Amino acid sequence: MANRMLRNSILACGFMCLTVAVGSYAQSDEAILSSFPVAPMNVRFRFVPQYFVQRIEDDPKYSRIEALIDDELSRPWYEIILADKTTGDRIVYSNSEETVKTLRGVGKAAYFSNIQFAFSTQENSISIYQIGLRDISGQPINWNFAVRPNALRVQTGYMVRPNASGFVLMGLDQRAAALPGTILIIGNAHYPLTSTRESTDAQDETANSGTFYGTGLTVAEIMPGAELWLVDCLPDTLKADEKWILHSSGGEKRVLTIESVRGDHVVIDQVDQDRSLHVRLDVRRLHDSLLLSSISVMRQSHDFRVSFTPELPFPALGLNDATKVNFVVSEDSQKDIAHGNLLARRRFIDEIIDWEFDAPDWARARLMETGASVLIESEISRGKPVK
Repeated sequence: MANRMLRNSILACGFMCLTVAVGSYAQSDEAILSSFPVAPMNVRFRFVPQYFVQRIEDDPKYSRIEALIDDELSRPWYEIILADKTTGDRIVYSNSEETVKTLRGVGKAAYFSNIQFAFSTQENSISIYQIGLRDISGQPINWNFAVRPNALRVQTGYMVRPNASGFVLMGLDQRAAALPGTILIIGNAHYPLTSTRESTDAQDETANSGTFYGTGLTVAEIMPGAELWLVDCLPDTLKADEKWILHSSGGEKRVLTIESVRGDHVVIDQVDQDRSLHVRLDVRRLHDSLLLSSISVMRQSHDFRVSFTPELPFPALGLNDATKVNFVVSEDSQKDIAHGNLLARRRFIDEIIDWEFDAPDWARARLMETGASVLIESEISRGKPVK
């Protein structure tokens, strides 16, 4: 009850602050003050050079282990994922404190770990990859993975990860079966490779369907949950190079820069703390409102897109409405990987999105909720960053 009263007080303050801002800048572009280009969803997209997965048959705690490896010399990034055998929950270990913070911010079980990674090549052209870490209980985990890289074949279609953590889509450029010599050691238990059989239908594969090595992994996620954003800076008008500057309740900074304005079409670049990720918002201006046509997330030569028909409304202060919208999920040249409909519900400063998938079949049972809330503070900067 106390938390609810505090939240209501913050909302009331935010609404009064909005009134002050509108009164002070009555001559400014009203579309800037009536809605905010904050996508009511958390979309993540990663490209990882190497991917390893092994199914675990008899371990009392874990059913699967995955490793996402970017062994860049200047800044190596490793992520190990262990699937809980009972709950199916994914426990994430990473050598990146930033990754751990981001994952915890959306409610995932994530822990910082000093992960060890090395590889060597034998005379028979078989590569041995060695991965080591300790889980949260202090139990040592050592994984030797044997593969012949020249056996890589083109991967078609997408894998899906069967869990309740939103919508997760995984794609590989190439893959190869694990070879004998692959062994996982958890504590004192040894789990050697049990089978090298692979499915021939990539569209039906899930991330726990076997044991294999892959290259060129893309991981696209629409993650459940909502964030509270506070506005630090507003643009003076809807024109190129003007900015919104915000920070989240968790301290993350976001800068939204207008790239171009052509008629009612506005393109906005979104930059978060992860600057390697390029996010583009295609927006339509309708009267005094801004509407989201699509959100595109790009990394290297890959891109992940969610398009909306009709356009999705952004969070707006003081409104109480509901809008039905169709959506289509695309990645690279695949134009319709998934589609369905959603209900966008706005109330005061909140916008909650209820997602329902019509295709593909594996996504139909998933009900997902995302959202965002926006507060505008009384002391804001117009047209320039806040120091």
